[in-house]
Amino acid sequence: MGDQSGGGVDIVLDVGGGATVTASARSVRHGGRVICIGFLGGVTPKLPIGELILNNASVHGVTVGNRADFEALYLFLNSTPLQPVIDNVFKLR
Repeated sequence: MGDQSGGGVDIVLDVGGGATVTASARSVRHGGRVICIGFLGGVTPKLPIGELILNNASVHGVTVGNRADFEALYLFLNSTPLQPVIDNVFKLR
């Protein structure tokens, strides 16, 4: 994800791990966040700590669960009368 605002992006969702997290960290704006949700490209990232500090940026690790968690969620959602509210629909470009 590249610079979208002249000063970096607000949030990067990084699934590449060691292979991509350096570029992700360098693409966030002042006060931005890198959310690490995977490590498909390796688990040993080289973070540009100085740049993160100077940008007051942060890195957060997030787990998303395993297959059993997904199956339990799927069963729950299909057994309840939940109806999501869709406020807006945007066309993809």
